[in-house]
Amino acid sequence: MKINMSLTVLIILILVVLGGILFIILNLKRTKLVQTEKFFCLPGFTFEYPIFKEWEVITVDKTGEDECTIWLNWPEDKIMFEMASQIKISKVKEIGLVYLNKSKIEGAPSPWAKKNPQGIIYDLIGPKKDVEKMESSILQFYTEDFGARLELISVSEKYGFSTKEFWKNVIKSFTIQ
Repeated sequence: MKINMSLTVLIILILVVLGGILFIILNLKRTKLVQTEKFFCLPGFTFEYPIFKEWEVITVDKTGEDECTIWLNWPEDKIMFEMASQIKISKVKEIGLVYLNKSKIEGAPSPWAKKNPQGIIYDLIGPKKDVEKMESSILQFYTEDFGARLELISVSEKYGFSTKEFWKNVIKSFTIQ
């Protein structure tokens, strides 16, 4: 009786592990990078960002004096969002390093902020567990004169948008013009 119980538990554990492996493999196949695009809608900085299958760019609009929005397609047959999928990019004078130092504002950049290959300070904003896994929805860069804030809205890892891959590309390529 004890042997049958142990065998049953072992079989269940094996099935759970195999199910997890299968889930990972299917999700890796689901995230397909189609191409990269260069962002240059706002003066002062540029970066490259990946475009994933079924998340192609519909248009890039200047939505404010210091704000642009990248409107994304999304797999409509699989998911519905209350807000259209988009990436908001803002140029913000109040998060430039000179302004932050003069204003003596604490907490920005955060103690865990890093530098990209061009030496520009950046911060992923959000819960620590999301920041550690690069799954945060907000990324900020800090230059001397201004900051740049990027926000992912209504995107889904489950359906092929890789937040981690997106941030890696942006961080690596972000540069001041």
